[in-house]
Amino acid sequence: MSRSFPPLVKAQFLTKLGRLLSEGYTLHDASRLIFFDLKPEAKGRGERWLQAVRQGTPLHESFSLLEVPSDVQALIYTAEKNGKLSDGLIEAGRTFTARETFKRDVRRMLRYPLALLFLFAVMVMFILFYILPAFQELFRSLSADLPPLTVFVIQILHLLPVLMFAAVVPVAGALVWYWYKVHPRPALEKLCLFCRVPGLRRFVKRYVTYRFSEQFGQLLCGGFSTKEALHILYVQAHVPFLSEESERLQTELKGGETLSDALSVVSFHQPELAAVTAHGEQSGRLGRDLTHYSAWLREDIEHDLRAALQLLQPIMFAGIGLLILCLFLAVFLPVFQLMGRMDM
Repeated sequence: MSRSFPPLVKAQFLTKLGRLLSEGYTLHDASRLIFFDLKPEAKGRGERWLQAVRQGTPLHESFSLLEVPSDVQALIYTAEKNGKLSDGLIEAGRTFTARETFKRDVRRMLRYPLALLFLFAVMVMFILFYILPAFQELFRSLSADLPPLTVFVIQILHLLPVLMFAAVVPVAGALVWYWYKVHPRPALEKLCLFCRVPGLRRFVKRYVTYRFSEQFGQLLCGGFSTKEALHILYVQAHVPFLSEESERLQTELKGGETLSDALSVVSFHQPELAAVTAHGEQSGRLGRDLTHYSAWLREDIEHDLRAALQLLQPIMFAGIGLLILCLFLAVFLPVFQLMGRMDM
C-alpha cells in the first residue's frame, strides 16, 4: 500500500490540493488535476478517496482511506471548522512532509552505521570461532599466556549471548508492562506519566503544548468563541489527548477558573502557555498569540530533532570505531607478543 502511494507523495498531494483550492478550484477539479501527476496505483486510490467524498464522507475522515496519519487529519478537521480549508491542507501537507523527510533522513543516517555493525558482527563471529581458538591453542603449546586484553575480549565474546539476553529481557518486560498497564489508560494520564521520565519530559511538554496551541489558536482565529473551540476539539476523534484536554478545560471553565489558570495546573504543558494565554485574553488577540506561539514551538522542536540527528551519527561511528579498535588489538597483540618471543 505505502509503495503504491508513498507518504511523501501523500504530503505533496495535500499541499497541492490546498494551493489549488486557494486559487479557486473546486475540490473535484483540483483533485482530478493532481491525479494526472500520480502513478496508476496512487491514482486508483485517489479516485476511491474522491468517490467517498462525493458520497458524503467528511473530508477529514475520508483521508483515512489514503492512510494519512490521524494527527494530520486533525489539522484538516480544524481547517474545515474554521473555514480555512485551503490553508489547513497546505499546513497539513507541510507538517506531513517535514515528518516524512525527517524519517527519511534518519533511515539514511542509520544505513551506513548498521551496515558497519553487520560487518563487525561477521568479523566477530569469524575471529571468535577461528582466529582466537588458534591463538589459544598456539599459546597453550608454548606455555605462554595470552595478553590480558585478548583474554578479556574472549571472555566478553563468550558472554555476549548472556549479555544480550540480560538486555532484551528488561526491555521486553517494559514493553509488556506498557502495553497492558499504561496503554489502556486515558491519554492525559499517559502524558502525566511520560512527563515524569527525564529523557522524555522536555519533548512531550513542548509537543503537547504545540499541538494544543496550534489547533485551539486556529479555531479562535476562525471566529469561534473559547467555548465553541473547546467543544470542536472535544468531539474530534483523531487526537485523543486533545479531546480529553478540551473536556478537562471545559469542566474547569464551568467551575469558574480562567483559561490560563486551568492550563497552569497540569504538568504536560509548557509553563509559558498559561502566560501566553493570559496575555492573549487581556489583549483580545488570544487566537493569534497562540498561533504565533505554536509556530515558535514547532521551530524549536524541529531544530532540536535535527541537532539530535546530527549528534547521533558521530556517536554511533565513535562507538563502532572503539569496538573495532578493541577487536584489532585483541587479534594483533598476540601476534606482537609472539614476534617478541621469536626475537628473544
